[in-house]
Amino acid sequence: MAKILIVDDEMAIRRLLTEMVTLLGHEIDEAESGQEALSKVTSEGADIVLMDFHMPGMDGIEALKRLHESNPGLPVIFVTGEDGADTAIEAMRYGAHDFLKKPVSSDSVREVIKSAVETLRHQVRVEFEAAGPTEPREQIIGRTAQMLEIYKLIGQASASNATVLVTGESGTGKELVARAIHQHSDRSLRPFVAVNCAALPDSLLESTLFGHEKGSFTGAHQRHIGKFEQADGGTIFLDEVSEMSVSVQAKLLRVLQDKTFERVGAEETLSCDVRVLAATNRRLDEEVDQGGFRQDLYYRLNVVQIRMPPLRERREDIPLLAEYLLAQVAQEQGRGEIPVLSPDALQFLLRCHWPGNVRELRNVLARALVSAPSGVILLEHLSVPQGPSSPAVSDGLFWSCSKEQLDGVEEGIFDAMIPEFEQRLIEYALNRTGGNQVQASKLLGISRSKLRDRMARRETRRGGEGETRRGGEGRRDSRAGE
Repeated sequence: MAKILIVDDEMAIRRLLTEMVTLLGHEIDEAESGQEALSKVTSEGADIVLMDFHMPGMDGIEALKRLHESNPGLPVIFVTGEDGADTAIEAMRYGAHDFLKKPVSSDSVREVIKSAVETLRHQVRVEFEAAGPTEPREQIIGRTAQMLEIYKLIGQASASNATVLVTGESGTGKELVARAIHQHSDRSLRPFVAVNCAALPDSLLESTLFGHEKGSFTGAHQRHIGKFEQADGGTIFLDEVSEMSVSVQAKLLRVLQDKTFERVGAEETLSCDVRVLAATNRRLDEEVDQGGFRQDLYYRLNVVQIRMPPLRERREDIPLLAEYLLAQVAQEQGRGEIPVLSPDALQFLLRCHWPGNVRELRNVLARALVSAPSGVILLEHLSVPQGPSSPAVSDGLFWSCSKEQLDGVEEGIFDAMIPEFEQRLIEYALNRTGGNQVQASKLLGISRSKLRDRMARRETRRGGEGETRRGGEGRRDSRAGE
């Protein structure tokens, strides 16, 4: 049995939480402010604190810091009615055990208390330092259970120096996660440097990351300081890290192991104090199996993994996201008022598949705002590209086969139709990206080399089919001559 201190300035909330926790068989005490909680923990002790985040006087963060000064291992569980990501991230950043959102349920309280009791049995002291002030920035928006879990992970990662791998489809907000980790960490006053590995050819990526000396290659007219040197003391974010060549991967591995590197064309070994955050829209474990990514580097990057869910897995966040994005876009376009979505328009957005995720939703809203003369966006103002984002396509109509196609195959329908589906996917991706193979490979979730290989196979199949047809016509002609 544990002694649990319940802290909330509202008596009704304290009573409700007391009833829930009493059913679990634990001893209960109550406090109505952060200051009273400090006094009770000092004079009477407590094993676990269940505390409101916002209270008059001393707020939850200050109370947590003061509690941990004298009781570093004390599990503190915050309860709040706020939806913002910063609240959850800050709570975890400063060492909170967990975070519950009001209204709480008996099941959620039971699980979090059970976890805290288990933590008491394996107590480890962790010290947290204050993060510096942050600049105005884009926010991570969402209040679903998935997003709350991500906020917790961001807060925990911010309190360490561990390498973090952020995974998820394009447009889900992976760079926002990386920025949030940096901004809530003790490196927040130092540089945050982002590099898109997919946007640079292999010949330039190494120089961009590690720098080069004057004359080290054609066009190197002066010394160039690389991104790792620029990020010294801070954080470097490697977006689309799976696009690195094997040679650059080897150099990155050395930085992670030894914190040392050389500029291109230099003999001097440099050292750096940089935290590495990486992101990918691919399955790196599969890339390792296929030989496209180093296994040892994968393990170095994947110390902590945060998966950003696609928008279709958190549709409940679309109204909140749309409101936030419309306010952003309206400000960018110089609109004096923040537009609103009509009910029909919102229902349409909720039904869409969104292969481009939050980025695509933002673009759709930006286009709608241009064509909406009033402050209300109607269904007619929304223009979602035809493809997997349209409701009809998400229902499977785009990928359907005709009965004639299926009836024409006597056996092995799966093997016979996969090339057809593959061809449609490639054509769709190339059409949507204007023939840009880099962007098409991103959309498909495969490497550029794999896309080129599939395109070559497609042309070979087409050529083979043409030869077969021409050969068959020749045979028919020869038989006719006979």
